[in-house]
Amino acid sequence: MQSEQHDFVFKVIFEGMHTVGKSSTTQRYVEGSFLSGDARATIGGDLRHKTVIYDDKVIKLQLWDSQGGERFKSVTKIAYRGCNGILLMYDVTNMMSFEIAERYAADIQEFAPSNCQSILLGNKIDKEEARKVGFAEGSELAARLVIPFFEISAKTGFGVEEALNELISRMIKASESKIEKKDTRALEDVKGSENIQKLKQDYQTESKSRSCL
Repeated sequence: MQSEQHDFVFKVIFEGMHTVGKSSTTQRYVEGSFLSGDARATIGGDLRHKTVIYDDKVIKLQLWDSQGGERFKSVTKIAYRGCNGILLMYDVTNMMSFEIAERYAADIQEFAPSNCQSILLGNKIDKEEARKVGFAEGSELAARLVIPFFEISAKTGFGVEEALNELISRMIKASESKIEKKDTRALEDVKGSENIQKLKQDYQTESKSRSCL
């Protein structure tokens, strides 16, 4: 999607169990600060915006922080429509959040657009002493899902920008590829139309040559 002021406008969803730190990660990326204390669960979804320069392109990001609860699952499915990127998150200190992430991945595959780009994020690595999910386990899940994997800390900021940059890069490539395919199809349509016109002309010429008139 493009606009006059931006080269691209991308819709990005932070997805995962409600305790994994989606709001904190969004806050860290947008404001460069950390949401300390017990942040209230996001109800339905929260939208933030950020404009960045990446590879000489102006990118506007619409960052959706999903609620992550089962009772909002139908809302989440609707939110996937028109989505360009998804950050699938889990908490490295919470094994359940890791197991649930794979369930969300199935929903993403079913409901998100085919060109939507996903990245797996393991958050809260600043709590190493409480870790329940190892790096190898996260890497294995990402390999099964065939998506990139980053471990991050919304608290310290470690890995957050790198992960978003990787997602932005992939969304740009996916969008440019889609545009190229549209241009190719348009060219094929033009060529097809030209071929049809040529066939009509050849037929008319041949018909005249066979006519007794």
